[in-house]
Amino acid sequence: KTLGRVQSILQQTQPTDAVEVHIAPGTYLGDEVVWTYYNGHSITFTPKGFSDEIPVFDGQNGGTWFALNVDDGQMTNLRFRHLRIQNYGTAVSFNGNRNDLGGWNGGNELLEMHFYNVGGSFSTARSTAAVRLVNSRNNVIADSIFQNIIDPPPATDAAHLHPIYAAHYANSNLIDGNVFIDGILDTLRGEIFLGELERLTEQLRLADRRDGVEGTPVQRRE
Repeated sequence: KTLGRVQSILQQTQPTDAVEVHIAPGTYLGDEVVWTYYNGHSITFTPKGFSDEIPVFDGQNGGTWFALNVDDGQMTNLRFRHLRIQNYGTAVSFNGNRNDLGGWNGGNELLEMHFYNVGGSFSTARSTAAVRLVNSRNNVIADSIFQNIIDPPPATDAAHLHPIYAAHYANSNLIDGNVFIDGILDTLRGEIFLGELERLTEQLRLADRRDGVEGTPVQRRE
């Protein structure tokens, strides 16, 4: 698979500087990866040549597109820019240790992403989030589109699925300038200890085309 091959190359070559992974235009089917590699520098996933043409990862009713599993209290510095992720149960999950405050990862970015058709309605398993943060801190989720984030009945309510779910010590994360279209409209769920998600009231916005409502601000949750 595409991203699994990238990780294998990095593990073999052990680069000591920042890395850029340039992704050619096209649709990549069924790609899923559990990512554990980091080197203390940024690792950026971007369209080839920083093109405006957006690569598409289509899960074909898959599970999780990108699961970062690092829990040793280090900045992992993964940066995703201008990619479309669709037809997965979960798009991205940054996973630290949910039972250990010191078992975190952080410094990751999701910028200008398009999350489309994500949730249990598009996967063989139910999901709690399109983007999930578990003991992951100092991340940025900005200028992205969350569209059709949906679970099938009877779980089509805000108690189960959320576009963004921050839990288990996830703190000091910036969520800024995103748009949420259709699907679950309870945008953010946070179960956060000793921290908070910053700048939500004015920055998180909903857009529900079905009702013709654009730009409804989401109220801050303590």
